[in-house]
Amino acid sequence: GRVALGSFGVLIRLTLQLTDAYKLEYVTDKTTIDKALATLDKDLVANRNVEYYWFPYTDTLQSKLSNISNAPVQDSPIKKYINQQIIENNALALLCGIGKNVPSSYQRVNKFMAWAIGQETRINYSHLIYASVRKVKFKEMEYNIPAEHFPEVLKRVKEKMDKEQYKVFFPVECRWTKADDIWLSPSYGRDSAYLAFHVYKGTEHDPYFKDMEAICMEYDGRPHWGKMHTRTAESLAKTYPRWNDFLALRAELDPEGLFLNDYLNRLFGLSK
Repeated sequence: GRVALGSFGVLIRLTLQLTDAYKLEYVTDKTTIDKALATLDKDLVANRNVEYYWFPYTDTLQSKLSNISNAPVQDSPIKKYINQQIIENNALALLCGIGKNVPSSYQRVNKFMAWAIGQETRINYSHLIYASVRKVKFKEMEYNIPAEHFPEVLKRVKEKMDKEQYKVFFPVECRWTKADDIWLSPSYGRDSAYLAFHVYKGTEHDPYFKDMEAICMEYDGRPHWGKMHTRTAESLAKTYPRWNDFLALRAELDPEGLFLNDYLNRLFGLSK
């Protein structure tokens, strides 16, 4: 029921398990692919949250590490506005507009963004660290793979992008989650890494997304349900061990198909 894609029915009552508000120490810095992969296993153990943003056509990664902290709040409103509003929204929108209107600039745009990465440390309550305004619109595909395959997959993604030269000027976002027991969760039964691929609104995405999806599927990739993908019931059944159990329970809870739609019928391989 936690990942049912709206197909089980309507939730009318929830019991929430809560924790006290906590602060995070958030550290962002610039590194390279080789350096990041060399310390990845250690970083995943030592930190609560690990994220990378790799800038295509460069060797540069932006690392983002977050850990629970009891230290006093250290979060300048001025710096936050400059970074989140001016740089991450206004400047990014400008660069994406340049890339869209001057497609030949895609490599220079990525290299400039990689160059502009700085080091920053912030300490604040979790909702003020995690949540941020995103005004630049984009299309996205995100794939889950077993965590142990991440270094190889990232290298293959880089090689494919260098070869095909997709006109992409958005970083590839990488993050990690622990295994869970939710039947249709992409992290079901395995510690996982996610790779998210983005293109700016109004730009071509099919060749890029298709090729990235193909690479991830070679490593038993599972798509993020809220983002773009091309998977079918036949291929999804092979990667989700409880796929058929889920479909049986769905049919039991909603035998008339009231909560199905065209998309879910296609996704679950059901005739309408």
